[in-house]
Amino acid sequence: MPLDRWSIKKIYPESITNPMSFYVSDVLDNRVDVDGSNLQTLVKDGDVFYFQTGNDLGIYNIMSSSQYDITKINNNHSECAALQYMHDSRDWKNFEITLYFLCHSSGSGYLSLKGRGGKQHYINANCEAFAYIVYIATSGIASFQKKQFQGAKFETDENTIAGNLEDSWVGIKYVIYNDITSVDQDCVVLEVYLDIAANNNWQRVMRYVDRGGWGDQALFCNANTPDQVGIWGGPIISLKWENMDDFQFKWLSVREINPFIPFNEGGSSSNILYGYGGMGDTGTGGILRGF
Repeated sequence: MPLDRWSIKKIYPESITNPMSFYVSDVLDNRVDVDGSNLQTLVKDGDVFYFQTGNDLGIYNIMSSSQYDITKINNNHSECAALQYMHDSRDWKNFEITLYFLCHSSGSGYLSLKGRGGKQHYINANCEAFAYIVYIATSGIASFQKKQFQGAKFETDENTIAGNLEDSWVGIKYVIYNDITSVDQDCVVLEVYLDIAANNNWQRVMRYVDRGGWGDQALFCNANTPDQVGIWGGPIISLKWENMDDFQFKWLSVREINPFIPFNEGGSSSNILYGYGGMGDTGTGGILRGF
């Protein structure tokens, strides 16, 4: 199986039509926006990232190569479905997120990964906040969530995907893609993989397919149906952690993928790093702000 730049196995090949990727390597990166408790500074120690002090809550937002412009956000979900994007044709749509994390908590900690939407506002109901989310507690309990807009979130049944996830490095992959082989063509596949022993041995632990029938409030955002399937891309992917002490992460990457083509077994696809806007290696302007 081909490897990424840190020799981590890939699940799916890169997209050819939207060859975009992000590999974390710098604290100040022009495609990153960081929200953190206590307005602390995100720092890097080798490959590891963490807040300098205070780390019980944080959100690490990764923008697509088109960056983010609120004036380009389309809050009409029927139009998003027709266009296949919310913000720009280079939005994150079919992607594979990979990271390793280490945390301590009092037993109530969790992390979540979100995609296919824009900024997640916390005051007013808004349609930009659409997202497909995987929620993973440090106890090993997990679920998928569909956020139709701020204030309308629907959750699958909880699953036990692992034992306690505290005090040791754990790898996680979150994959979202449209299943173009499906009879109805308009379904979204959500998958989660874990590398429990941090030895590059990935196992799929969760899978859910949104074919409709999930959520009933989408007409608020002018969707085609109350259970609109979110087949479009969004400009931001988010990693959020809460109620964790000393949360650390490393080897974070996001790649646009195509699950329906083979890997290049000659090896070229395993090392080429695509990207309209670079790979997250350069740039300044990382923003740190409070809630």
